[in-house]
Amino acid sequence: MTALDVAGLRVELHPGGQEIVDNVAFSVEHGQVVGLVGESGSGKTTVALALLGHAKRGTRIAAGSVRVGGTKS
Repeated sequence: MTALDVAGLRVELHPGGQEIVDNVAFSVEHGQVVGLVGESGSGKTTVALALLGHAKRGTRIAAGSVRVGGTKS
């Protein structure tokens, strides 16, 4: 079982539907360390917030799933 499993994560502007991040998918095994790297404005914070079930003002989590320890959130 993975510690974190992300599939098809999409965050978009609301209203409007313009994508901010689309089809983000990755898995993290227990004991593994992962870093999210990218240019300024590439969506790192947006993805991190979405993993916690939050979205910045004016955005919404439109699709995807996040499983932590096998439990879907």
